[in-house]
Amino acid sequence: SVPAHPPCLLLSGGETTVTLPQVSKGSGGRNTEFLLAAALSLHDAREIWALAADTDGIDGASDAAGALITPNTLARATSLGLDAAGLLAAHDSFRFFDALGDLLRTGPTLTNVNDFRAFLIGRGFPTLAPPLAASRGVCFPRHKNGGSNMTETLIWISGATEGIGLGLARNCPYPGARIINMSRRQHPDYETVRLDLTDPASWDDAGASFAGELSAFQGKRALFIHNAYYSNEVGLIGKISSADHRKTVLANAAAPLVLGELFLAACAAHRTAPECEDGLMLMSSSAAVAWRLGMADYCAAKTGIEHWIEVVARERETQGGAGPWVLAVRPGAVNTDSVRRLTEIPADIYPTGERIRRTLANRMDIDTCARNIWAELPPKPGTSVLSFSEPPPDAELGFGTRTKVIAASSYDQLYR
Repeated sequence: SVPAHPPCLLLSGGETTVTLPQVSKGSGGRNTEFLLAAALSLHDAREIWALAADTDGIDGASDAAGALITPNTLARATSLGLDAAGLLAAHDSFRFFDALGDLLRTGPTLTNVNDFRAFLIGRGFPTLAPPLAASRGVCFPRHKNGGSNMTETLIWISGATEGIGLGLARNCPYPGARIINMSRRQHPDYETVRLDLTDPASWDDAGASFAGELSAFQGKRALFIHNAYYSNEVGLIGKISSADHRKTVLANAAAPLVLGELFLAACAAHRTAPECEDGLMLMSSSAAVAWRLGMADYCAAKTGIEHWIEVVARERETQGGAGPWVLAVRPGAVNTDSVRRLTEIPADIYPTGERIRRTLANRMDIDTCARNIWAELPPKPGTSVLSFSEPPPDAELGFGTRTKVIAASSYDQLYR
C-alpha cells in the first residue's frame, strides 16, 4: 500500500541506534548516520529532502544537532571526492555532512528536542513505494520499469511530454527501459526531473540526475536525448521582445551544449566499462543548413549544435573512440503541436508560418518520426549528423552563399 501521495511530509520520532565496532575513529551521531544511510538508499531521488536531528539545547560534543539531505547530495559528494559508502562504513558521517556544508547548526537553544526525522516529498515526485523499514521511515521512488540497477537501459529524454520527445518515449525499442522525462511539466507516465531551459539552475539539477543515477547504474546502455526547446520567441529580429530573445538564446543555443557536457562528464566518471553502449543525441533541424525568416536564433542554435557534436566526435576519435557515441539528428518534417502553433503567428512577425500551414498534411506524425530515429541508433561509425530531410534544392536557400573570402592567410598557415 502507498502510505502517502506527494506533495507530503513524512514525520517519525524516537531514537535510532548505531552498532559500533570495538574501535571506531569516525565522528557523528545516530541522526547523521541515519541520513547518510538514507542518502545512499535514495540515490539522489528527485523531489525528496530529509532532515534528522535532536538537541539537548547545547548539542553535546559537537555543534551540530543533525543534518539534511537533498536531491543532489550524492552528486555533490562525488564532485568533492567523498566516498559516501566508505564514510558510512567507518561511522564518519559528521565528516561527510561537514564537507558538504549540510550539518544543522542552530547554536545553543537551551531547549531539549527529542529525536525526529522529516522527509519532504515534492509535487514532482511520481509516487511513493512502501517504506524500506517502518522504523527507519525511508522510502524508495517507484520507477515505472524498476530502478537503475533493475534494467539494462536507462534513458533521459528532455521534452518527453509532447511532440517528438513523446514519440521517442512511447516507441522506445528496448524492453523494460527506464525512461526519465526532463521538462517543466510532470509526465503522467514517466519519472520527471524538472528542467527549465531558460533557468541555468535547473541545468545543474539535470547534471545531478545524470551523476546520481549513473553512479548506481550497472546496465548495458545509458542514453540522453535532448529534444526540448524554448518556442516562445519566434519572429523577425526587431519585432520580438529583447527579453524573449535572450531567453531563447540561453535555452536553445547554450542549454543543449551544457546539458550534453554534463551527461558526458557523468559517463566519464561512472561508465568506464568498454562494453557500455552509452550515447548522447541532440535534436537538430534542417534549419541548421537552410535559413528561415523569423527564426534567426533557432537557425543559429541548430547550426551550433551540429558543429559542437562534430567537434566532440572528432575529439573522441583522437582519444581512441572511448566513451558514448554523440549524434545530432535532423528529424525531417514532423506534424507537432509546436509546429502547428507556428502557423498561428501573424505573417508580418513570422513570414514562414503560411508556408508551413499549407504543407502540414505532408508532414509525418511523431510516432513515425520516432521509429525512424530509433532504427538508426546507435549511429554508424563516422556519423555525426543524421538527417531525415534533404538539403535545400537551391543553394541560395542555404547558408554560406553570401560569404566573401579574402585570402589574407591560408588554412595551412594557421593549422597544418
